Amino acid sequence: MKRIIPAMIMALGALIAVLAVLPGCDDLITQYNYDTTFITIQDSTCVAACHSDANMDMLIAIRQWEHSRHSSDSLIDFDEFGLGLENTKTCGPQCHNQEGFITSLQSSVDEIEFPLEIGCFSCHAPHTYWELDSLRYYDPVVLADGFTYNRGNSNICALCHQATATVASAITDQIDLLDSVTIYPSWAAHASNQADMMMGTGGYEYGAGPGNSAHYNASGSNCVKCHMNVAIGFELGGHSFTMESDGDQLVEACNVSGCHIGSPLTGFTDVSADQTSFIDSLSILHTALETKGITDDYAGKIGDAGLAGALYNYRFIINDGSNGVHNTDYALGLIRESLIYLDTATSLNP
Repeated sequence: MKRIIPAMIMALGALIAVLAVLPGCDDLITQYNYDTTFITIQDSTCVAACHSDANMDMLIAIRQWEHSRHSSDSLIDFDEFGLGLENTKTCGPQCHNQEGFITSLQSSVDEIEFPLEIGCFSCHAPHTYWELDSLRYYDPVVLADGFTYNRGNSNICALCHQATATVASAITDQIDLLDSVTIYPSWAAHASNQADMMMGTGGYEYGAGPGNSAHYNASGSNCVKCHMNVAIGFELGGHSFTMESDGDQLVEACNVSGCHIGSPLTGFTDVSADQTSFIDSLSILHTALETKGITDDYAGKIGDAGLAGALYNYRFIINDGSNGVHNTDYALGLIRESLIYLDTATSLNP
């Protein structure tokens, strides 16, 4: 019996040593799938977070993602200028597919032969950082015009949701060099310039520039707090990122502590008198541009920086897609400044 006990202790010690060097879930999955030696190990962290049969959080997130624009292959297959070229080649693969985005965080990106949509592992890296809600990027983002977006977990959103053109590159540089601005259908700010609008920058400003609304100044105001903080089913909030669907508006995300809880909203137009008048004001700007011969799909040359700026502002606001909600004062200020200028402008090519 005395000999058996030390032997048992030695065996137990050896077992502990083996367990100490056994790989975690990720190593087992990636390194031992094709090994003829089957190792059975239960890591309670992995099971509880992701792999539990009773945990439906991942499935719920996927169902929400399926209703988001991130899941659309239009980001990949978009036909740019009718040339049959994919966005992954012409517009930058870093924001139009999963592989390109991940690679862009470390180096430059080339074309992706078989691109995937922006999906779970575009933003998350749970098997790298061992946290289910871990993100691949947290640092501040310097926008195209030099302003910095730094709003917590939404910094990763700003990597793609920002303007790729600036007023200087789109208007003033061309006027200085060529005495005119060449306009084409997709000219102006990138069609996903929400970070710029939130920061109150990126529009064509005629003077001192407009001010900013409460969403700019509110503590903790960012993409995630509004678009993901509350989820209603699969089509509103959460990983759908959608604030409005089939006429339903996600006002629940507005009526939370620190926001509009004191005066709960029933719709987005309840925010202020400025917000209520925003759509009408944008329509007036649209009409004023058409009066000058500048339609939505205008293509040609404009020899007046202020006229080009009014069109730039219109497209900047439309491309933001929030009907002014992201920064009502800034958007409405751009409209007012543009309208004042259009009242005095006389020609596309003075």
